Amino acid sequence: MRSLEERVAEEGDPVDGAARAERYRHLQRGWCFGTDEFKTELRDELDASLEKLNRESMTGEPRRMHDESEAVRLLRQASAVVGLDLGEKERLKKKDPRKEVVAWFLRKKTPMGLEWIAGELDMGSRANVSRAFRNVEDTKDVTVRKWKRELQKMYGCPH
Repeated sequence: MRSLEERVAEEGDPVDGAARAERYRHLQRGWCFGTDEFKTELRDELDASLEKLNRESMTGEPRRMHDESEAVRLLRQASAVVGLDLGEKERLKKKDPRKEVVAWFLRKKTPMGLEWIAGELDMGSRANVSRAFRNVEDTKDVTVRKWKRELQKMYGCPH
């Protein structure tokens, strides 16, 4: 099945350049109108149906929202594995080993950027996430290595 973008590229759009941009401007900033609760319900339904699809067939806002929704799901699960209470993350040190392991895991398993991970884990700057990734990769700490193995086993992370 061809994507809509492929069809437009092949068949051409009867509306050109600036006129097309103006015609679709209201769709570029958001693909959904409604309350936050409605958007969450719609996103959950979309995620469920997208599990059957190839992520590469998605583009734009739906793909970004799916990626973020999946990253949040993995954030919660990884936090549970390492015993990190996400409600307490602001009170913990930015270099807390639990935060570092979760950041390492998210970096390996999601397309989310360093700034997003830093924000979700209250780690300060993206440099702290980058440092945490290297720390976890090179660690000799027995507990951190145990958490890494658990996450690798559960989620198939590359070594």
